[in-house]
Amino acid sequence: MSRRVFASGIAAVMIGEEALAQPQRFRPGAPWSTARPNARLPLTLTFRTPEGETTLEELLRGRPAIINLWATWCGPCVAEKPALNRLARQEAARGDRIAILSVLAYDPAVARPDQLQNAYRRFSAPALRPLLASQTTEQAFVRYFGSGAQSNRTALPSSTLIDSTGRDLGRIVGAAVLGAAARPYWTDPRAEQMIDQLLSHPM
Repeated sequence: MSRRVFASGIAAVMIGEEALAQPQRFRPGAPWSTARPNARLPLTLTFRTPEGETTLEELLRGRPAIINLWATWCGPCVAEKPALNRLARQEAARGDRIAILSVLAYDPAVARPDQLQNAYRRFSAPALRPLLASQTTEQAFVRYFGSGAQSNRTALPSSTLIDSTGRDLGRIVGAAVLGAAARPYWTDPRAEQMIDQLLSHPM
């Protein structure tokens, strides 16, 4: 064996070992689509709550998050609310390892705190903190998802998975369902597996 071939073989082994030592990039899997490189939600985004205004940074508290955008007039949004509510309950029982944020799209008809609270109660989502996006925040989501820009609206429902800095890890545009039978994803074991995978590969 020549010295050059031997050296090449050693280098290949070292590269292989180095690759194995590198943490694998988190990939959420179906029904999530691939993250958009360098896409990030600003932690300064603001949301209205029944208690007052808050920011994305305050909601995350250093955690990754699933952010679901919905509207009261959106049939698929309302249909997936109970499943998302159940996921929020499960995560609360496990110590709120990840923030589950369901954000009501900007709606001038939901102006008072009691109207915002009632919107979540009416659609079987008592475990989800009532959050209303401001117009500025919704416009940020339009740019982030890259859809609905013609009507200045995001496609609803939409969900995104972000790390604690707001970086995009994956997204779902449309209802979060699995297979031809359209089974709810949020109550499928794969949703919990995705969260476990995310937490085992901190970014």
